[in-house]
Amino acid sequence: MQILWIALKDLRIAARDRSGLLLQLAMPLVLITVLGVAFGGAFASRPVIPRFEVGVVDQDTGQLAETLWQILQDSQLQELFLPTAMEADRARELIKEGELAGAIVIPANFTTDVFAGKPTSLQIWCDPGQELRPIIIQTVAQSYVDNLLATQLVVSEALENGQTIAQHEIEALGQQIASEINKVRARLEIDVVTTGKQVDSFLYYAIGMACMFLLMSGSIGLQSIASEERRQTLSRIMATPTARVRFLLGKSLGQMGITVVQFVILYVVTSLIFKTDWGSPLAVLLLALAYAFAIAGLSMLVVALIPNRVAAANAWLISVQIMAALGGSMVPLSQFPPFMLKVACISPSFWGLRGFLDIAMAQPLPLVNVLVLAITGLVAITLGTWRLARG
Repeated sequence: MQILWIALKDLRIAARDRSGLLLQLAMPLVLITVLGVAFGGAFASRPVIPRFEVGVVDQDTGQLAETLWQILQDSQLQELFLPTAMEADRARELIKEGELAGAIVIPANFTTDVFAGKPTSLQIWCDPGQELRPIIIQTVAQSYVDNLLATQLVVSEALENGQTIAQHEIEALGQQIASEINKVRARLEIDVVTTGKQVDSFLYYAIGMACMFLLMSGSIGLQSIASEERRQTLSRIMATPTARVRFLLGKSLGQMGITVVQFVILYVVTSLIFKTDWGSPLAVLLLALAYAFAIAGLSMLVVALIPNRVAAANAWLISVQIMAALGGSMVPLSQFPPFMLKVACISPSFWGLRGFLDIAMAQPLPLVNVLVLAITGLVAITLGTWRLARG
């Protein structure tokens, strides 16, 4: 009960701080507007694109797979893209990281199944966020499938009638019956690895600024503890190890509540003003709770490790700037070089922003992101309470 009382008291104090609330809510909206307009072109499609890489996952290695490889290595097509053989897991990883526009997957037994008339699928994994590149990949693959199946149908009919047919006749007939491909069992199947939903600059920076300013709200917990010290109530509260633990847990719960309330307000306001679609509200809320828990844990850990509250507050604000920059709040993650994406994983903002982007692009709740944030908060609070209990 004491833990809940401490949390509610901090929520009431934060609600009375109108200037602080204005800063935490108005500044994100200003920055979203400025950055959304300034970097809008970075999220728009471009009519001309440079040569790009296309992954080819060959799980068949049959005759039709070799034919497709020959088509992809045509000199004219290679002016558009560079086909590269890779494993399925690697292709998915690169697509999700935005480093690969897409991949063509030739499933096992594709050649055998096509010749036997069995159902099969030539798959495309693509990142529609890159827009033009996936369209090129899909067009090339669709053309291959159309001609392959049209030719298969022509040859099959000719053989059934006991006729012989020349290669040039197969190609000519294949062109005529391409529109009938939907009657053939094999088909082209699009598997969108990320999503077909577009993230514009306003949605990206609504998420980015929310992640950054929620981190900043962690300083509220530090200010609250400093206020307790000035009023000399902290020494009485911290009289016993048990009281110290309750105090830290209460402060953590209060900090988490403040962060969640701030997020909900930003979510609603950005949705109304900028017409941003964050995706599934339930998934967004669950990820926001995990993110708030991580922030509460880290801010309370700082309290336990740095007795000087002024130094703790300064250290937190500096850390916020670093974590926000690494997390992609200021510069889109798509602009990060590969080694920076690996470094960015140390920032909770990275896991929060990536998770919110996945949800915004109509993907399921990213459980890995939720788990990482939850573990971060749990470890931080555990270390903080242990350190504080020892005095």
